[in-house]
Amino acid sequence: RGRAAALLGEIGPPQRCPEQQVPADRIGMAVPVQNQIPRRRRAQSSALFDFVEENLLGDLERALIRVEGVARFVARFHHLGFQIADETLQLMRTIAASGELQTLTPERVWTETEKALLEPSPWRYFEALRDCGALAAVFPELDKLFGVPQPPKHHPEIDTGIHVMLTLQAALKLMQTHPLEKADRVAVLFSLICHDLGKGMTPEYKWPSHPGHEPISAHLAEKLCLRLRAPNPVKRLGL
Repeated sequence: RGRAAALLGEIGPPQRCPEQQVPADRIGMAVPVQNQIPRRRRAQSSALFDFVEENLLGDLERALIRVEGVARFVARFHHLGFQIADETLQLMRTIAASGELQTLTPERVWTETEKALLEPSPWRYFEALRDCGALAAVFPELDKLFGVPQPPKHHPEIDTGIHVMLTLQAALKLMQTHPLEKADRVAVLFSLICHDLGKGMTPEYKWPSHPGHEPISAHLAEKLCLRLRAPNPVKRLGL
């Protein structure tokens, strides 16, 4: 825990990431994920296809896509250039709009999130959930941050949701030279998800300032950890 807390202290202001400039409506490939597999098998790592077959294909065939599983797929293979096909994204949006995600157990949500935080590009997990409308169902506190402005002097990215995604990327860069155990990595990254939750509760007339958001963030983080039944190390660092 001490090493994880020390790493948090080293995270400075995140830099603007070119990936954040890509509109959500431009994300997609020409064909669905399941139709790419024969064509791309020779070109990509076999691990990718094993992941698809084990985690996605059965659900796709039954038209019961694991929305969080697809989002985690993107977090794992984003560095290979993988994005969600338009057809798959539309089906995920339909499932999210149906309210089916409300039936997910807290343990299931945490398990998928914990795995995503161990992937090479964990921020893409949250972005993919938001692109399909699922983030509001599983992480409403985080979803509220997108579109909430911050003072541009200190946060040139302005948008609070984007700021949180950038802090994840900044932390991951530090972890390349300061590697952590898996449990510490999860705790650090999840604490960054929680660190500005209070800004989503700021009345619009006070924007872009957020006076007193710190204790509100701590309160919301505690409620979120309790809801997801997150392990104690995550709770301690998140608060």
